[in-house]
Amino acid sequence: MPLIASQGDQVTVYRFRMFDIRSGEFVESRRWAPADLIEDIHAERIGEGVQIERSALAADGLTPHGVDPRPREGGFPRSVSSVQRP
Repeated sequence: MPLIASQGDQVTVYRFRMFDIRSGEFVESRRWAPADLIEDIHAERIGEGVQIERSALAADGLTPHGVDPRPREGGFPRSVSSVQRP
């Protein structure tokens, strides 16, 4: 799978997980991040990436809390709070 860090004002973000030394288990982040940031924090990418506008990232380089950047019907990102849980 090729790594695409960015293309102009677009960036590919991924879900990721990290090892939590307190629990001794891997923990999935609720935020998304570009591949280079995931590598920098020694985390593991999960799944396929999603292209978003670089300006949509928060100051720390991650997606804002509560934002799921995967497109839904109509092409707009959805917030996590709008996702229906079973």
